[in-house]
Amino acid sequence: RAWRLPEPELRQLQILVADRDKIVSEKVRVQNQLRETLLSYFPQAVEAFSDLSSKTALDFLSQFPILSPLQQCHSFTALSAGSEFAKDLA
Repeated sequence: RAWRLPEPELRQLQILVADRDKIVSEKVRVQNQLRETLLSYFPQAVEAFSDLSSKTALDFLSQFPILSPLQQCHSFTALSAGSEFAKDLA
């Protein structure tokens, strides 16, 4: 005889799974929106990071939300001074 989860617990589990599915869908939607937005004004960031949701990519984008400050850097060394993400990129 198969074990069955009592009805209240089964309903709670169904609600939790549905909530998780919504959260995952929202995460994917936001990641796609970020990628599309960056492609329009900062495509180099999309090229530099395969996963825009990684801590390294998010740290980078927090520090350099637009391309112009990076264009003023003379080298990666100048860019990496004081940057948390630099050690992950090296």
